[in-house]
Amino acid sequence: MHTMHRQCRPAGLQKAPALPPARAARCIKLASTVLAARRGNEQASLQQQLGIAAANAVLATSLLLAPQAAVANELKIGADPVYDGASILSADARDSLSAKLSGLEQRTGYHVRVFTQYYIDASPGAPNPRGLWGSLDKQTVVVRVDPSSPNILSVPYVGDSVLAKLRRPFWTELESRFGNMFYVREAGDSAAVLGAMSALVECLDRPDGCRVVPGLPPEQYVFTLWCAVAGGLVAGFVSRIEAQGMVKRKWVWLLLFSPLWGSLFINFGLGPIVSRTSDLAPIAGNTLGFMAAAAAPALLQRLWDGKQPPIEDS
Repeated sequence: MHTMHRQCRPAGLQKAPALPPARAARCIKLASTVLAARRGNEQASLQQQLGIAAANAVLATSLLLAPQAAVANELKIGADPVYDGASILSADARDSLSAKLSGLEQRTGYHVRVFTQYYIDASPGAPNPRGLWGSLDKQTVVVRVDPSSPNILSVPYVGDSVLAKLRRPFWTELESRFGNMFYVREAGDSAAVLGAMSALVECLDRPDGCRVVPGLPPEQYVFTLWCAVAGGLVAGFVSRIEAQGMVKRKWVWLLLFSPLWGSLFINFGLGPIVSRTSDLAPIAGNTLGFMAAAAAPALLQRLWDGKQPPIEDS
């Protein structure tokens, strides 16, 4: 082919002589072959570029559809009222809680959704309640659990129907009782979640709901007992004051100070117990504590008088 190229070229810069017809035909055929080869190479290069572009397009499409596929996979579990992204519940505990919440939904129509996740590590494409369960209606409540937070419990969404039955003080107490770090440190994350959900299900099952979270924690009972004892001491010491001035009887002092000792005993000593439990044992214990504290000043006075030596007349 190179020989034929040289045959078709002019010898120098002078005007080339006319080629014979046979040689001219061979040159024309050679030029056609070269042009066809160049066109074939260009077409192959174009096809290769188109193939690369198509592969890039497929890859980009797959990357764009990956989050949608993930959301679709998450939506498949949307029927489950519990999403344990933080893996703080055992399989048995999760199944039991899901069954309890599903039963509540069938009985009352209230939708309780539990969503656990470490929000400190949450990425922009991480699952969220609306992505898992769709739109949230007025009978839905979402309880979020973040083990990385000082208070692991929060209620980011409460429907209007649920809020009409359980007022905001209930939710504040629910979060503070079961979500505080001291309770979680002693009982664990799983027990905190299960305890909060048991209280919530119990109150939603009641026709009138709950004003406070049911159940009496030990530390709260100790507080009520101390208040009852303090009220008894106030009543006991006041009753020992001698009548003077406008007060002609000792028991009048007891009436004058009744707002103080009555508030300590009734409002703080018995009120939290009556509103949270029907157990009579704490009520009886606080009542006995109040009575013992009220009698203590009189007993101390008698003991003190008995130890004093008699005064001899001079």
